[in-house]
Amino acid sequence: MGERDLEERLRDLGRAVEVQLKKRGGFSSLLRAGTLARAQGGGRRRRCPLCWPPAVALAGVAALLFLSLRPAPGSGPAVTVAEERVDLDGRLPAEVVRVLRLTAPGADSAGYLTTIWAADAGLAGRWNLVYSEGWAAGSEPLPVEAISLPDVPYHLLLAAAQEVKTKLLHYRVLGYDGTRVVTYLARSGVPAGEVTAGLGYIREASRQGEQRLYWWDGAAFTGGEVPAVPGPVVVSYSLDAAGRPAFTTPGPVRLRPGQYLLAMGPRRQEVRQAALPATVLRQEMTGFRALTPGSARLYLVPVQGGWPAAASLAVEVKDDAD
Repeated sequence: MGERDLEERLRDLGRAVEVQLKKRGGFSSLLRAGTLARAQGGGRRRRCPLCWPPAVALAGVAALLFLSLRPAPGSGPAVTVAEERVDLDGRLPAEVVRVLRLTAPGADSAGYLTTIWAADAGLAGRWNLVYSEGWAAGSEPLPVEAISLPDVPYHLLLAAAQEVKTKLLHYRVLGYDGTRVVTYLARSGVPAGEVTAGLGYIREASRQGEQRLYWWDGAAFTGGEVPAVPGPVVVSYSLDAAGRPAFTTPGPVRLRPGQYLLAMGPRRQEVRQAALPATVLRQEMTGFRALTPGSARLYLVPVQGGWPAAASLAVEVKDDAD
């Protein structure tokens, strides 16, 4: 489905990229130029569709030239080292996410780039480059990850890289609505960091023991630092068309005293969260904190419908909870 068109466009630019790399003394200078161009562009929403012919692309920013080629494996200044298909806009065909390794002629080191390609909605078989991100020098990309969201058919994309020597983590959470790419979350320089994704949330951990949790509220990610020891437990819920909640995480949920419980799902403004008894599970700014051993229930109360339409989840607090 348009693969030949995509590959032909990548090959056409391959030769142009090699020329640019030789002229400009390597990929590092082009990476700097590309980063500068993006920084000067401003804003969090970016769209950079390259609808060829190649002559038009060659007239653009030089950094965009080397973002978009795919020569035969192991040859040329750029090689595709990873490729995934991720449905980012809820329409077929799914978008293509490619990670490229960039090597200047005669250079000992390489740079990496994450790119997103989308099928052209108006011209069958044509593909557009809608996003490109160069990672810091000395970084290696981590596997991209599709982030599922409650009650929607599309996904967000988690793209990350880690510096080899310092172990600093950099990551982006991206969305695509069929027209433009939106950066919903961007974090850089997390010491010895790890990042994982769940249903509608992102969990980040650092070498210092800090943890951050961000959850999707239907339009953006909100959240921040949460207590790290013991780590928080996250449960998910969904809402039907009438706004009635239902937990998608089975119970009972087991906690240790001092541990935090967080409920994450869509349209958070449409539900209130509560827990009983408060002597076992107490609501705080960052979630619900387990206080003493015992049984409790976590409630989701819809703003429209109140307690009769509430959903509940059993919680067990034990000193030796798994």
